[in-house]
Amino acid sequence: MPRTESLAGAGAIARASWLVWRRHTATTLGTTTRGVGAGLTVALLLCLGLAALVSTFILTTIGAAGTLPPDADLTVFTRLTAAGALIGGVLPQLLLAATRPRSSALDDLVAVLPVSAAARTLGERLPTVALGAAFAAVLSAPLGSFLVLLLREEPLRAAGALAAHLVLIAVVAIATPAAFELLYALACRIRLPHAYAAGATTVALIAGLVASAAPFLAPGPFTGAAVAVLSPVEATAQLAAARTVETAIVPAGILLGSAAIAVALAVVVARHLPRITTAEFTRFLVGTPPARLGAGLAVHAIQLVRLPQFLLLGIGPVLLAAVLATPLARGFPEVADPLAGVPLVAPFSLAMFTFGLTHGTSWWVRSTARSHRRIALDRLLASALVAAPCAIIAGAILVVTGTTPADAAALRLALGLVLCLAASLGGMLAPWSHLSALATTITSAVSFLVFALAVMPLQYAAEAWMPPAAPAVVAVSGVLLLGVWALLIRRGRDDDLAIA
Repeated sequence: MPRTESLAGAGAIARASWLVWRRHTATTLGTTTRGVGAGLTVALLLCLGLAALVSTFILTTIGAAGTLPPDADLTVFTRLTAAGALIGGVLPQLLLAATRPRSSALDDLVAVLPVSAAARTLGERLPTVALGAAFAAVLSAPLGSFLVLLLREEPLRAAGALAAHLVLIAVVAIATPAAFELLYALACRIRLPHAYAAGATTVALIAGLVASAAPFLAPGPFTGAAVAVLSPVEATAQLAAARTVETAIVPAGILLGSAAIAVALAVVVARHLPRITTAEFTRFLVGTPPARLGAGLAVHAIQLVRLPQFLLLGIGPVLLAAVLATPLARGFPEVADPLAGVPLVAPFSLAMFTFGLTHGTSWWVRSTARSHRRIALDRLLASALVAAPCAIIAGAILVVTGTTPADAAALRLALGLVLCLAASLGGMLAPWSHLSALATTITSAVSFLVFALAVMPLQYAAEAWMPPAAPAVVAVSGVLLLGVWALLIRRGRDDDLAIA
């Protein structure tokens, strides 16, 4: 096929993909295609208003401070703007790539049409890439205002700095969807279901984004190293701050090289990456031979670990603890301190899913003469066993790095066990079901309401009358919830009781 014809049909596919994306989003949000269009317009206008407000603040407040000396080193400021452009360029693309529909009737139609793989991929991705680039440009507008303010005495240098940042945004707009598709395909190859594959890919790219931007947001030894100039962020910063053509040649070459690598990655993904169908369920722990004594626990624990929510509530807290332990996070205690307890408590909320997850198939367990009380105990213990390693690993990270004192970590782990009881109760009162989109919302609302009613009154009373009695409050709350749980499991439940 001639090169001039290799992209034939991409425009028509892009127009159809834009319609499919809006319909998919409308179905997900329970609205209409026009509603999605109106929502996008309103979102862009709100972002424009916010960008205008921040730009006005920068121009009036920082501009009143006067001009910098002619020999001032501007890389301190341009590193911040370049890192901000990187973050603003990646996040919209990542969000749109993760929520893009993976299969539709349009895919089946295009597959039999005489169009190349590159035209098909370009047509499918172009609408969301363009939308993400538009949001990135709007959100990065205050950074442009700051650059213009820094270089207001030299209009040509200001234009060059803006152009360098726009190139960086274009680079990440091309590279982010391509990297997402590559990692997503690798996740599908190991038979991860869509939710796991998309979630793992998103987490990996966010981790890469943090690793790429954090050294320039909080300057350290890396920014002064010679290897730092190989980063597109540092190259953009140095190019924006360059005073002569000679000092701009090297960072410009590195930035253009990064653009070439991004384009090459996109071309390889578009032409050669095979389309792999995701598995319906993950194969994790399939074939694990449980011991007879722990078979009941294994039935519930394995299904809980294979649930997509485990990625958010099990793996997510460990990653959050790792982020909170970084020097950058410790530099903002007003944000990090309230979040320090989340990794130690959040994994235990997985208990809300165990009843609805396995209740519909528990009839075969009861056929082996196991009572519903024993099955309920297995569910509770399985929830605790699945959540405890995640919470303990997160706690170890926070304690070893000095982010959280050991006694506070132990108290929060105990509070997590109380949440496990409350979530198990909430899961039985409002059973979760994968058949309902609202099931997670309803079950989690009931679970956290039970937790709040059991803990908050006693906690406020202890803080008012006996502040050192916090461990006793947790113990009393746990005993109360355990008593209610024991009363609730005394009666049997219908197999089809679920929110559906």
